[in-house]
Amino acid sequence: MKMIRLRFISLAVALLMLVPVFASCGGKDPTTSNDGTPAVTDGVTTDAPSDTAPADTTDHTTEVPSTNSPVTTVPVVTDAPITEPPATEPPATEPPATEPVVVDPFNAPVPEGAKKDISWFDDAVFIGDSRIGGFQLVAGVWNAEYITFPGMTVKYFFDYDFYPLNGENVTAKEALQSLGTNYKKVYINLGLNELGWAFFSVYYNKLGEIVDTIRAFNPNADIYLITVMPVSEQRSKQVYYESLENVAAINELIAQVAREKKVYYVDVDSIFRDAKGYLPEGYASDGVHLNRDPIMTWRDYLLTHTMEKN
Repeated sequence: MKMIRLRFISLAVALLMLVPVFASCGGKDPTTSNDGTPAVTDGVTTDAPSDTAPADTTDHTTEVPSTNSPVTTVPVVTDAPITEPPATEPPATEPPATEPVVVDPFNAPVPEGAKKDISWFDDAVFIGDSRIGGFQLVAGVWNAEYITFPGMTVKYFFDYDFYPLNGENVTAKEALQSLGTNYKKVYINLGLNELGWAFFSVYYNKLGEIVDTIRAFNPNADIYLITVMPVSEQRSKQVYYESLENVAAINELIAQVAREKKVYYVDVDSIFRDAKGYLPEGYASDGVHLNRDPIMTWRDYLLTHTMEKN
């Protein structure tokens, strides 16, 4: 009994010692309010643990990085000024190949070149009116062939019998045919006597026929059409149709035939003009047929305006 009393007294003393502790704490859980809601401490709300909250199954193990992993250095970005990359020249490229420019030798007068020797005319045939006749007599071109007579026209080339051959007279066409292929060049100077024709289209057509005839007889011959020289101013006043306008019209047809038939033409009349465009005074006693010095100039012009096939 005595032992039981001592234990009771000890328990009472212990309880009395705990009374001040509960009194200082108000006898309450500091995190719980009287109504069981979470208490607010310094403005922070602390949720009371729930008895029904699911167990936290998340693995909170922190993986420690291996010390053997390579260390990556992060570059430090500075405020260096941004510069544009240097301009680079585009790679050099070869220019596209261009076709060589081909100049049509029949679309313009024969250009000036080195002067040929007088032997250039040894294999030539001259066809024309009385001006070619004067060339034959004065120019000193003795080895060439000449088919010419005064008053000759492109029409007379086909139908006028004048050329003596084997005891009879034949046309210029027949005379040319008789030469076979014993020539390489043909010079044609016709148009002076056609200046008074009503229709220059006849001249154009007949001149083209002469070119075709020569090619039929000798396909390899080079053909040169010689432009018509003007007459003097005084002569032009006396014979109205020998005007500068008609000379220009005939010469344009010569250039047209040259382009279409693919033959050469020599712009001789350009060197026989004065300031007004007429044949200079003193070049011809009658204003039409050239004197010796102008004929020599004509010859040299032909020798410096030649074309040779490649």
